[in-house]
Amino acid sequence: ITSRSSCVATQDDLLVMQLDTALDAREILQRLNTQAPRQMRFLRAEELSSKRAPQPTRTHYELVVPLEKLREVCQRLKELEELPDWPIERSCFRRNKATTFRTIDLRPLVERLRLHENVLKIVLVRRGDLWARPAEVLVLLGLDGRTDLARLVRTEVQWDPLTDSTLRRNENESEST
Repeated sequence: ITSRSSCVATQDDLLVMQLDTALDAREILQRLNTQAPRQMRFLRAEELSSKRAPQPTRTHYELVVPLEKLREVCQRLKELEELPDWPIERSCFRRNKATTFRTIDLRPLVERLRLHENVLKIVLVRRGDLWARPAEVLVLLGLDGRTDLARLVRTEVQWDPLTDSTLRRNENESEST
């Protein structure tokens, strides 16, 4: 299961790796950052508490809506609030078979869809193995699924489970709000 979309810039991603040699977090970060492109920085390293790969549960995105599209997006958001379902046709590609389509309701896969000034904030959630694709949400709002997707930024990914310390930190944040 992946929340990763191609062509989406990210400010928050996870790298899971297995080391042959034990290294402390500081050494891992130093080595990774030395080899990373200038625009990429590794900020945190910690040992996972489980052998199971972390699974994304929620992804946050932001898009600066061009002023000429702002009125249309505002109107479409109001329309969507009134609708019980947000059906879309998703193409399903299968090797050596014809492309098929299935209807998917995006509404339960979109936890939040808000406009703050001219910044569209989107929070997508996983339901079983199903995710809304960011481009599908953009098209639902009357935006372009390719050019606007290229300007979309993933700002946060929440993982389940990541580490005991991350889970405790998230629980503490929930209790304080």
